[in-house]
Amino acid sequence: IGFWNRKQFVLLLIYVLLSSYLSFPILTYDLYYRLPMEYEKFNRETRSYTGFLSLAIILFGWVITGAASYLMTNFLRFHIELIFSNKTTIEFLEKKGEQFESPFALSPRENWEQVFGC
Repeated sequence: IGFWNRKQFVLLLIYVLLSSYLSFPILTYDLYYRLPMEYEKFNRETRSYTGFLSLAIILFGWVITGAASYLMTNFLRFHIELIFSNKTTIEFLEKKGEQFESPFALSPRENWEQVFGC
């Protein structure tokens, strides 16, 4: 992530995180109400597996969305910390374990304004 596209990258992370945060409760709601309904239908009728296929797809989406939400939250937190300290990912990894202050670091608010232009 370079100097010129940092704002767009962080905004992308925010939008992906918001969409996954909105998708997770919707999938949870669908699972909560469909699981007992499909189980009852399976026990009462011809033991058809057609409903379970759609339920398996919803469950797969639920697991992927939950994992992506967790990972993206930590990834966004890491990049916001880098913005506040005015460091790049490469600077952070090169100086890992050492005390390092960026020569271009200002206050956290000024660093934020430098990236987002507020």
